Amino acid sequence: MSNFLNFAGNSGVTFKSFTASGGTTYTLDVSSSTNSLMVSIGGVLQKPVTDYTVSGTTLTTTDTIASGIVIDTYVIHSAGGTTPIIEDNSVTGAKIAMGSDAAGDILYYNGTDYVRLGKGTTGHYLSQGGSNAPAWAAVSAGFTQADSQATTSGTLKTFGSIPSGVKMIVVSYFDISMSGDGGAGDAIQLTLGDAGGLETSGYVSMRAQLRSSANILFDDTANFELSDHLAASSKYRGSAILTLQDVAAYRWICQWQTMDTDNAATVNVGAGSKALSAELTQVGFGTTNGFDLGSVSIMYQ
Repeated sequence: MSNFLNFAGNSGVTFKSFTASGGTTYTLDVSSSTNSLMVSIGGVLQKPVTDYTVSGTTLTTTDTIASGIVIDTYVIHSAGGTTPIIEDNSVTGAKIAMGSDAAGDILYYNGTDYVRLGKGTTGHYLSQGGSNAPAWAAVSAGFTQADSQATTSGTLKTFGSIPSGVKMIVVSYFDISMSGDGGAGDAIQLTLGDAGGLETSGYVSMRAQLRSSANILFDDTANFELSDHLAASSKYRGSAILTLQDVAAYRWICQWQTMDTDNAATVNVGAGSKALSAELTQVGFGTTNGFDLGSVSIMYQ
């Protein structure tokens, strides 16, 4: 009888009654095991193994049971027996505990078993972590805006300490004026650099200056030339967008557009590329003869 006493916490007893026909084998409604089945023959409780055995849904009695004798069977899942018998849609949350459970937890399958994922921090989102497991991740803060620099003197404004992992940079400039009188050789120049400094070679760029009277094309290998300087009174406004095209090659693509507020019919547009020696850490905004008006800023992410 000791085989039938360890049922604490178990449920789902399945009963079936047979009328013996002079045989030794009978078919149960569900799979069981010898120690998970109680058998009564003619009202007398039988002893597992000695009086009967069970394999799957087949009950086999040791002795032949005379015809007409009633055989009662009770399938009861034991802690050391077969897979529990649970009715469809019968498990409630009260029966599930993963350990250290808390409000907001998520239950997921890790490929072997169901495990618990604790609730995330406010503002985080659910993403795919390692080994296809879900994980909480912080939402990107978006662009970081660097302090604006006045372009009222000097020939170069450098934005350094750009953090690792940046993939886009926007350079915005407003009312840039150059100290020269205008003419060939004076221009707004954008350069990129890594920890070794700003690089002044290896650029592939093309700029088109669109005018009401004529359209002119320029190319440059020393920098991205955002605009030349047409006249002493010219002031320039615009933006240049830098995007990381190839992480391994440190290759950046640049696109820009610049308007001349003194020459309303003049716009500069351009595009180019530059592969650095290492990861980008700084951007230079300069001119040939020097600045005397305006400001420039960058934002990145």
